[in-house]
Amino acid sequence: MKVLIIHYAKFNNWSGAELVVSELQKYLTGVGVENHVIQSNNPIYLLKESLRLSHSYDIINIHNFPATFAAFPKVKPIVWMCNEPPELFSNIWRKPVEAIHRFLVRKLVDKVVVADNFNAERFKSIYGKKPNIVPYGVDYNFWSMESQHLFEVRNPVLLQVGTVTPYKNQLESIKVFEALLPKYPGMELWLAGPAPDPKYLDKVKNAINGRSNIKLLGHKSPYAIRRLYNTCDVLLHPVGPQGGWLVPFEAICAGIPIIVSSEFTGVDLIRENNLGSIANCTFDYCRYANSKNKQVDLERRARWVKENLTWDRFGEGMVKIFKEVSHE
Repeated sequence: MKVLIIHYAKFNNWSGAELVVSELQKYLTGVGVENHVIQSNNPIYLLKESLRLSHSYDIINIHNFPATFAAFPKVKPIVWMCNEPPELFSNIWRKPVEAIHRFLVRKLVDKVVVADNFNAERFKSIYGKKPNIVPYGVDYNFWSMESQHLFEVRNPVLLQVGTVTPYKNQLESIKVFEALLPKYPGMELWLAGPAPDPKYLDKVKNAINGRSNIKLLGHKSPYAIRRLYNTCDVLLHPVGPQGGWLVPFEAICAGIPIIVSSEFTGVDLIRENNLGSIANCTFDYCRYANSKNKQVDLERRARWVKENLTWDRFGEGMVKIFKEVSHE
């Protein structure tokens, strides 16, 4: 079996989508499955390379719209790893393209894979196809490794990690910080992540209003993020139903409590396995962040992630689906 992976890389910065592709390629290579990755933020390049190479492979595995268009005309079985439906980012100009895309996916894509139940239900409601669920993996050994603190910290620190966009909702973290500050005057809030949306970044900066106790840290390497996890007290994750899947589980491995939005797509895993607190509003975030029991069973939570969310399991699940569509 030979697998051609086609990935549309939206941003210049490394993100969770790129990590998924990298780990899948690593797994395939490790188990002796020949593979090749075409990755670019240029859809025309993806299409040209796909047309040039697809006849030499047994499976076409696509990641991130509009990479799906690069798999047509169809010459081999297609498996789409759908991190999130493109309809989440829709505007009036994209509607006709999305309609064509849905038609092609329904008719020509053999299997669709999503990471959790939330995304499975959402995908089915949009496309009318039932996807397979294969949760992403988390590198427990990396994220649990003790490391030197990035900063010298004496006061409580709240942390949010993720691209500065409306879906990641940094404005909610700022509201939580402001509500807790009277009780913890020395508290700080650190916001780590690239900021590709200038308009939203301006809103965040206006909300910060020049205060030195809220820090915009910008894009950080995985090593720097790991040091942040080891430095801070609580991870806030007030995201909408798009992206940000890996961050809470990384933080759990690092041994800090997490508070996630009820809209987080992996919330079922958090709830069913008691891995953290689930908040619906600023009040809930403040209540959980202020909880004296927040340190309870952090080791059990980390152990659950270590045993259940591995990249080997993710790779095994994908290979099983590849074999199904290639009839091996």
